[in-house]
Amino acid sequence: MTLMRVAGPANDVMRAVKQAGRGGDGYLSIGLLRGGTLRQRAGKAALELRPGDLFHVVTPEAPEENTGSCDLLGLFIPHEAVRGLMPASEWSRNRLIRTPLSALFRDYMESVERCLPRTRDEDIPALRDVTISMVVACLCNTTASFAGSAEGEDDPRIQRVIQTIQDNLKLPTLGPKKICQMLGVSRSHLYRLFEGRGGLSRYIQDLRLVEVYSLLSKLDEGRPISAIAREFGFADSSSFGRAFRARFGCCPSDVRATARRRHIGRQMLRQGRPAGLGT
Repeated sequence: MTLMRVAGPANDVMRAVKQAGRGGDGYLSIGLLRGGTLRQRAGKAALELRPGDLFHVVTPEAPEENTGSCDLLGLFIPHEAVRGLMPASEWSRNRLIRTPLSALFRDYMESVERCLPRTRDEDIPALRDVTISMVVACLCNTTASFAGSAEGEDDPRIQRVIQTIQDNLKLPTLGPKKICQMLGVSRSHLYRLFEGRGGLSRYIQDLRLVEVYSLLSKLDEGRPISAIAREFGFADSSSFGRAFRARFGCCPSDVRATARRRHIGRQMLRQGRPAGLGT
């Protein structure tokens, strides 16, 4: 897995991306355009990319000719690392990534870029696992992808449970016992449905953590972090903090700080002043 940032003439940037991601052959290549403009071939049409766009990169044999410069942050993950976790169609073509949580993943990529120079070698495997989980959770279009498996995503029994969970995420007592009562099913039946997805309790916690992350990324959300966590069933601040770091590789306060830095940077750019890249 590789995270790289390239800035310069757009054609040179895309050549570097092609070399790093082998043109999409064997790699899931995700690009975040930080500055400038970029054209990518998408079928018979050209994909016009603007700053802030997140997109899958599959470099064709005859790429679009670009003029000017751009600044690109690229993430390259071997296909075998995500095989079975997300459909191959998710990485097989150039396209913009627009999912409900794609903005969250943009924040995550920028956070990793800042933190990577200070990351210890022994923590790299954990960071890799967290990044793969974030890709699956944020960039897949199917609801079932939150659980880390595409298997059985069309099963109406699973979809019924998923819908019940999503409708009751803020319910403090939400858990296997409560869901069994709501749906009139046995606990053993419920466990069998989610056995290959890390378990039902983990699934619920993952969805709750993603919702908290999303709220912390919003500038108009000014409540204390502990209050937001309690809203989604995390009564103990210490256990919430540990779960959040294990899930996303950063502290809740880091997410809020990142959102504010991005907002300040955009304001500076609109005013014609250079924005700092952060440390």
